[in-house]
Amino acid sequence: MKTFEAHSDGQVLVPDEPVQLAPGARYRVSLELVAEVAEEAEEAEDEVYPLREFARKFGGKLKGDYPPDLARNHDHYLHGRPKR
Repeated sequence: MKTFEAHSDGQVLVPDEPVQLAPGARYRVSLELVAEVAEEAEEAEDEVYPLREFARKFGGKLKGDYPPDLARNHDHYLHGRPKR
């Protein structure tokens, strides 16, 4: 049995540290809410934009040094999923 801490973006759990899991394996997950994290999540909830709203509000306006593959790998940068 593995135990690790993770944070949520509202839809996806992202481990706080790297976790070695077998590709394609199925797992049973039990969740325990950590009080400190729950309070932070409630405070941060107002700052979270759904991707569509974010794109409408900020599309074409972002300035800075963003990765050239941001459009293709947005799930990686937003949710920590593997790059395509």
